[in-house]
Amino acid sequence: FARLADRATTLFDPTAAAKGPPPRGLLAFIGWSARGAWGAGCLAMAFQIGLAASEVVAAWMIAWVVDLGAAAGPTLGTAEARSAFLSEHGLTLIGAGLFVLAARPFFMMFGSGLMSLSLQPGIFQLTVFRLHRHTLGQSVKYFEDDYAGRISQKQVHTGNAVTELLSEVVQAVSFAGATLIAALVALGAADWRLCIALGVWLAAYLTWISWMLPRLREAARERADAQSGLSGQLVDTIAHMETVKLFAHAGREEAQAGDALERLRAAKIAFGRLVWVYRGVIAALAGALPLVLVGLALWLWSAGVASPGDVTLAGFLALRIGQMSGWISFTAMGMFANVGVVEDGIRTLPPAHELPDADDAAAFETHARTQLARAM
Repeated sequence: FARLADRATTLFDPTAAAKGPPPRGLLAFIGWSARGAWGAGCLAMAFQIGLAASEVVAAWMIAWVVDLGAAAGPTLGTAEARSAFLSEHGLTLIGAGLFVLAARPFFMMFGSGLMSLSLQPGIFQLTVFRLHRHTLGQSVKYFEDDYAGRISQKQVHTGNAVTELLSEVVQAVSFAGATLIAALVALGAADWRLCIALGVWLAAYLTWISWMLPRLREAARERADAQSGLSGQLVDTIAHMETVKLFAHAGREEAQAGDALERLRAAKIAFGRLVWVYRGVIAALAGALPLVLVGLALWLWSAGVASPGDVTLAGFLALRIGQMSGWISFTAMGMFANVGVVEDGIRTLPPAHELPDADDAAAFETHARTQLARAM
């Protein structure tokens, strides 16, 4: 395990320089920030897809065992019947048990290891290092026109947001997508009407999310800007305390800090109101899914179309997807909040350098030596 952990930390170089300045577009900026880490990200995503598939397969196995027991019925009450049942299905049951016992921990362990040892620390370092390197090339006017504390805070906040955004895409989005696809296949194999019911619920769920997330994204952007403004105000006041003591008015500094705090509080309240409504509707949808799927499965069973295992499968997947819907909705909200933070950073950090070097410019030390040699 120690060797695997060490190997995970070296899947890509977190100090690799970027190619060119940071772009203005959101997707292009994220690609610029994480360039070099995509191989590790795809590997981690493959483990998340395997984890999702293993959970649906485990649910199908449980339904299959229920059908086996229902088919045997009261005949299992005798020792001979139990012996015959185990001799016929014993190896298959042991294999199913081993799969349920081993598959999920395997995919979860290696997937989480890649995330915590490779992607999350590496992408953060890549992003902040590349942004800081670009910022160091700005002219003095760039730093005179903004708070030093605000610039540094935006570098760190943007690095965190890019890291969290990509982590959730690799973990949550791939896991949820694979789970839903596998669940649709499993329910469709049981009865096509169960698949249709899940599809209708999923359409309503995605419609609500797609309507709310842009609004959460805008509110998160305002919250991030207010947070950076407060940090810049406090840091720059403390960093220039000698000037403040000599020339500024203490009450004015307090008032400016109070205004920054009030702006941040208002932005957080506006964001919180949206979150309250958003999660309330998600909770209602999550509660409705088990009623719809299990109710339909019971009706099909009473009509002689579905088996008891189908009812078990529908109930298991309905509860799992209902629980997952709350987690995914919260994750999606966090992702769009991070998109707002990244866009806020893009507004400040990627301006082109006002005094760029010429294409054929040589390093200063080399140029100085050349000029000295010519003079001699």
